[in-house]
Amino acid sequence: MNFHALCLSIACLPVTASFGQNLVGNGGFEEFSDCPTYYNQVERCVGWFRATDNNDPEFHTEFLHGCNTGIFSAPSNTWGSQPPVSGVGYMALNTMSPEIFDDYRENIYTQLLAPLEVGSEYTVRFSISHTDNSQFATNNFGVKLSTSTSFPVDNSATVHFEDIITNNQGWVALSASFIANEAYTYLALGNFMTDANTTVVESCPSCPFDLYAYYLDDICLVRSGSDLCSACKDEFDPPSGIPDQVDSELTVSPTLVGTGINAVHVSTTSARLSFVEVFDMEGRSVSSHQLKDTGSFNIPTNGLANGTYTISARSADGLKRVGRFVIAR
Repeated sequence: MNFHALCLSIACLPVTASFGQNLVGNGGFEEFSDCPTYYNQVERCVGWFRATDNNDPEFHTEFLHGCNTGIFSAPSNTWGSQPPVSGVGYMALNTMSPEIFDDYRENIYTQLLAPLEVGSEYTVRFSISHTDNSQFATNNFGVKLSTSTSFPVDNSATVHFEDIITNNQGWVALSASFIANEAYTYLALGNFMTDANTTVVESCPSCPFDLYAYYLDDICLVRSGSDLCSACKDEFDPPSGIPDQVDSELTVSPTLVGTGINAVHVSTTSARLSFVEVFDMEGRSVSSHQLKDTGSFNIPTNGLANGTYTISARSADGLKRVGRFVIAR
């Protein structure tokens, strides 16, 4: 599907009725397991990962967050300066880089908080801004849905936008609707068209970097018919009594559990944990642990299937904290 541009600001795009919840967890890139301190640290942003198709492991997307006080901060960083859509975090990625190799990409992905329903219509929205220090701009920024973590650069995407976005003064909100033809469980963003099918313009000849880079923020996927202004702020919670308020930070490490990793470490420095429970993405409790007022705990993951999990942690003072991790073995 090809779509044309849409909003030149963070405009909310109301549709009709106000129902639905955002199926993209941490769509504003606010939650992190560790503050970003260097290049190529996407996985420090809870629930987000590097797509490995057409990528060189030495390079990739940068996670930028206000917790960093240097060049990996937001709003000011090595790519320029742009206040986030909301909060204090976003990503910076290249839509191509022929200097590295043909069809090189820095696409990123996340696992949806619930599978899509086949035959239902959904609306996806995200915001991008061309980075101040990049010489080049492209078209084809888009979204690719999948039932696996493979996102090939094969001129196929769920939605992509043919407009070349050169605006570096603010955010461009892009939105489109589609019918789910599979029960998709993963969402990726970036450029899934080949270099030969991507249009490039030199938007800033005097800029210092021969890059094709964009800031990315505010990812939302809801059922069509929702009021995006409210629905995108209402993150989906499985129907299980998972607490809907995070009272203070819960650190989860690692947030991506691969082969050979048998436990997830959770901790907090602000309180002592007395009870920890883990829920799958359908809201079912898969494990619970009564603790003796400890500041940290290892959650065994040996018996858990691939998927996204939510941690609900309660401290002795009654406060609740929430974290997430993904198993992809």
